[in-house]
Amino acid sequence: MATVVPVLPTKGAKRFRDGCAKHWQLQPNPAERKLGIRKETYCRQGPAEARRATIRADVHRGTYLADDKTTVGEWSEKYLTDAAGRVRPSSLANILNSVTNWIVPGLGAVPMTAVRPDHVRDWARAMQTGTAPARPGKKRKKLSPRSAQIRVSTLHAMFELWRMDCRPLPLGNPVPRGVVKVPPKVRRDPLTVTQVRAWRDAAFDDMRAMMDVEAYYGARASEMLGLREEDLTWTGRNMSAPLAPQLARLAELPADKYAARRVRLQFREQLGQRRFNGNRSVRVPTKNSRAVRPVPVPQWLARVLAGHLQRWPVQDGWLFTNPRIGKGYSAPQPWNANIYYRWLRRAAVAAGVPLAKGQCSHALRHHCVSVLRDKGFSSQAIGEWIGDTALTVETTYGRPMPDSMDRIGAALDDARQHIDTRHGLRAV
Repeated sequence: MATVVPVLPTKGAKRFRDGCAKHWQLQPNPAERKLGIRKETYCRQGPAEARRATIRADVHRGTYLADDKTTVGEWSEKYLTDAAGRVRPSSLANILNSVTNWIVPGLGAVPMTAVRPDHVRDWARAMQTGTAPARPGKKRKKLSPRSAQIRVSTLHAMFELWRMDCRPLPLGNPVPRGVVKVPPKVRRDPLTVTQVRAWRDAAFDDMRAMMDVEAYYGARASEMLGLREEDLTWTGRNMSAPLAPQLARLAELPADKYAARRVRLQFREQLGQRRFNGNRSVRVPTKNSRAVRPVPVPQWLARVLAGHLQRWPVQDGWLFTNPRIGKGYSAPQPWNANIYYRWLRRAAVAAGVPLAKGQCSHALRHHCVSVLRDKGFSSQAIGEWIGDTALTVETTYGRPMPDSMDRIGAALDDARQHIDTRHGLRAV
């Protein structure tokens, strides 16, 4: 908190130039100086104390307007530096696109303390109508409401970082809620078991085991593509011997002996995007810590994996590789996610399986959750299985299966007939 101290004339003078024998100086502490508060001098103690109380109240309410001329464009550099240390490379690329292509051209010259909600509304409207300023040499295009909302959210996060840095805003965060009206998302029914099987049968032979892993565990494609040989473990495994023959022997064991071996698949990391890793296939941390999980491997899946690895052996430790060798390669390489999605979409079209807009293998994750919800498992248990939170399972995944309404109606009809029979009534 600032202090008020008396100040006397120097150099032997008895009075200041204004005739006062004593001045009262308001001296801010280091935190207040960071807000832009400077020393102020008064002839009387009363006004100095009143000014001190006003500043203290404004700072406490967050309404003190500092004399800070930092623009949105200048602050965006600090925001990007802060984001680089806490987000994944793919997320950082999206943030960089929002800042450099949309926020800086539209609001970059405005001081952070001068941005008002009307500025944000006009800028958001311009993005959706295609009239927003563009970077030199860039062609401006219209953004969908969802894309515009992402840019507005990035701007909101920039102002939150400003506040966390103990810099005041005159009226708080100027980015209003609901500035972009996003239409409700139309959610498709999950794929049925029959559709998933048809999709699998229409895919290439070397992709079927991969789809089985995704559909059974509800794993993300990056988690499945990032699996390596050492991620399959069981009691008594010889880590120095080839994996396929050992899996084949496991698959032929009696059920009780197979259960005793405790076969597990470890999801530890995921396949990173090549464009962020020098065009190399490397593993990176999973999307969140919950995705790191060991899961049991049923005997039928062990048999599928054994047959897959006998035809397409492990390459450089990668469990799944693309046998369609590209130009310049002499051996199968780890899958590129975009190539995997391309072939999956072609298989879906061939099988007549409808996929939601912008969705591909993620439909298998939705299918897995819906099947588990249909079987009565709790959201918490399903979240542990797929490596996500119970809240995400409830809000994002797990829509009822297409025939669930018919089965609910049939169950209610059976209950009504049972009650009528018990009371001696004739069913209508």
